[in-house]
Amino acid sequence: MKTLALDTSGNVCSVCLLEDNKILYESNIVSGFTHSVILFNEIKLLLNKNNICIEDIDYIAVSNGPGSYTGLRIGIACAIGLSKPHNTKIKYVDTLVGIIYNVKELSDDNTLICAIIDAKADRVYCKQYINNNFTENKIINIYDLINELNNIHNKKIIFVGDGVKKYYELIKNDLKIDYIIYEDKLYQKASSIGLASLDDYTINEKVDINYMQKSQAERELNATNN
Repeated sequence: MKTLALDTSGNVCSVCLLEDNKILYESNIVSGFTHSVILFNEIKLLLNKNNICIEDIDYIAVSNGPGSYTGLRIGIACAIGLSKPHNTKIKYVDTLVGIIYNVKELSDDNTLICAIIDAKADRVYCKQYINNNFTENKIINIYDLINELNNIHNKKIIFVGDGVKKYYELIKNDLKIDYIIYEDKLYQKASSIGLASLDDYTINEKVDINYMQKSQAERELNATNN
C-alpha cells in the first residue's frame, strides 16, 4: 500500500512516499511559509523519482492541525485536489500526533513524550504520550505546563515541537526533572504523519481542520466588537 504524506503545518514543507511502513522518499524544505510555491513541485519530484503516478497512491495522509492557519489550508487543499480525480481516500492526522511519532520508537515505560507547538502569548498547543496512550490536545500557558511536568515523578521527558526552540531557556532553567531534546527530531515531518496514519490516529474521508483557536485577526475583531 502506497501512502503520499504531506505536512505543511509549520515552516517546513514536507512530502513523503511510504509503502506500507517503509519510507521510500522524503523531502523536508524550510520554506518560510511559502508552501504554496513549492508544494506541488515537491510532489511532482517525488512521483518522478519513484516512477509512479498519482493514481498509484492508495491514500493521502495530511496533517490537519494545530499549526499555521495558512499552511494547514494549503496542505489540505492540495490533498483534496489530488484526491478528487481518482477518488483517493484522505486520512487527516493530528499534527501533534505526527510530531510525537518523530520519537515514539525511542520511548519506553519510563518516558513521557511532550509535544509543544508555539501558540503565541506564552502559550503552546500541547499533547503528551505516556504509558502507550495519547492525552487530549490542549492550549496551555508554558509556565503552567512546566509546573505540571515538575509534579510528574519517575519519568524522563522527551520534548518535541517548535515550542521547544522558543522556550528552551525556560525548560533548561525551570524544569526540575530529567529531559531529552533530539535536535534533529523536533519539527513536523510528513513521514511521521504517514506512519501515524497507518495506526489510525486519524479522521478518515472527512475534511477536518483543527485550528484549536481562532486566528489572531478573528480574536482582534471579536475584541473590537465587544
